Amino acid sequence: MDWRDPDWLKDAHSWIRVHVPGTVIEPIEQPHLYPWATVLRVPTSGGVAWFKANAPIQRYEAALVLELVDVVPELIVELVAVDVDRGWLLMRDAGRRLRELVAGAEQIKHWLAILPRYAELQLLLPLSSNGSWRSASRTNASGN
Repeated sequence: MDWRDPDWLKDAHSWIRVHVPGTVIEPIEQPHLYPWATVLRVPTSGGVAWFKANAPIQRYEAALVLELVDVVPELIVELVAVDVDRGWLLMRDAGRRLRELVAGAEQIKHWLAILPRYAELQLLLPLSSNGSWRSASRTNASGN
């Protein structure tokens, strides 16, 4: 996937502008660029939003995040918009990252406090028989 392709960027920027609350303040930046995903920082009149696009092999992330919002909304960054088919997420800013707040080995005690909660979360989302994630409490209109 060429995340720098002008046509792809134009499409992503258009989708962002439709879904982001407030007005986009130029420029939209692309601080993270990897073969499997890219992240765009979107400054808006209502604060910073973050857009993430996943490569085809990672597109499941968008649907997974929607499941997580149903199960543990307190652990998930607030979603603004999701395009499950394209694997796109638009999220509000969640503040500074742990590595920006605490340096080096001092981070370990914080990770030791956080990781058991995420292990519990993984147990709440077993794989269904078709290999997709499903929370025990969520069903769709067909009862699946």
